[in-house]
Amino acid sequence: MKVCSFCGNQLDEVSIFCDKCGAKVARQPRKKTQLEKDLESRAAAEIMLPAKDEVQVRAKIKPPPSAVKSIRELIYWEYAKLIAEAAKMDGNYRFIMNRYMKLKKGEIVWASPDEDMKKDLKTEAACVYCGSKDDLAVDHLIPLSKGGPERIDNCVCACKRCNSSKLDRDIFEWYYLVKRQEKIPREIWKRYLKIVWDFHIAHRTLDRVDLNRDGKLDIQDIGAVFKRRRSDYV
Repeated sequence: MKVCSFCGNQLDEVSIFCDKCGAKVARQPRKKTQLEKDLESRAAAEIMLPAKDEVQVRAKIKPPPSAVKSIRELIYWEYAKLIAEAAKMDGNYRFIMNRYMKLKKGEIVWASPDEDMKKDLKTEAACVYCGSKDDLAVDHLIPLSKGGPERIDNCVCACKRCNSSKLDRDIFEWYYLVKRQEKIPREIWKRYLKIVWDFHIAHRTLDRVDLNRDGKLDIQDIGAVFKRRRSDYV
């Protein structure tokens, strides 16, 4: 409930003018999240980013097309590839580029985390990593120890075996370094991209190019706002 600063009259949240004295009511500012407060300035955002040797892994990763110039565009590109995979057009460059341009122009908007959760509720609980339905527990897709958020879309079902293997590694470390796979599964990558998008907004890094400072733009820059295990540094 808002209160007129001139006459003390109580007003509803949508009122612009006081119905008693006619004074214009100041617009109430949106409350900032703790992360937004911590990253109030660009300097603070830079200080909170992991150091160079904390955000690189040894892996052969294919770079994006030359048309992709920033982390923002790279996330769009990766999501466009997911759309192509769902449409059975995996690897079709023309289709992927079309969806990439639509995402970039705002003609396609990805589903919100809440919409994803509603979809998940309709499916039987299973390990998000291997599909097992036995010995399930909650795992943080982006570990809290690496700066992952304590929010529902960062929580996934994982079986005991996968949980024990993944430990506090993020998906880059686990899939590329431990499992020796060249591709992160679609549903996991889709969820990761949506979470990390919010963190790049908070860090003001969506328009950066080489966030992990390895001399090139690739998907490791997407996850460079989160720290890696020291034993896996380059």
